[in-house]
Amino acid sequence: MNYYIISDTHFGHDKIHEFCNRPVGFEQTILDNIARTLYCQPRGLESVVIHLGDLAWTNHDHWATDYTMVCDKAKKILVMGNHDTNSKSWYYKRGFDFVCDRIDLQIFGKEIIFTHKPVEITNQINIHGHFHNLPKDRWEPELKSVLTPNHRLVSIEKQFSLIDLRKLI
Repeated sequence: MNYYIISDTHFGHDKIHEFCNRPVGFEQTILDNIARTLYCQPRGLESVVIHLGDLAWTNHDHWATDYTMVCDKAKKILVMGNHDTNSKSWYYKRGFDFVCDRIDLQIFGKEIIFTHKPVEITNQINIHGHFHNLPKDRWEPELKSVLTPNHRLVSIEKQFSLIDLRKLI
């Protein structure tokens, strides 16, 4: 089974190219890259895509539907972010297989906590989004204070596509 991670797509955010240096039209680039990754999987190999929150900024119905359609060959998990303001049932109705605020998995011999914002951990790995490619001086101090070497930031701005979980850990 393949596990992929993505975060902070902020589909429909017309100012994010100013804040995070995204190209105009980044939404289609992300969707095309996701489709290419998932459709190039060997036949019979299942995939899980974990979105670490902040799916869309505007036009939520359109973007949630487009995203889940592109990911139709995979199980789709949404870990809700601070901009995912609809109910969990709303996201289920648009094609997500599981919606949560946090998910803890024992996978690849590791204990991994998937969240939108970083959380305090002991020996686990915390895979999170939220900070994008912003300089550390713009991160919330209360969140910076929990960071350890076992925290892994997923920033869509680095590759505008899915990240293979095996490579991330």
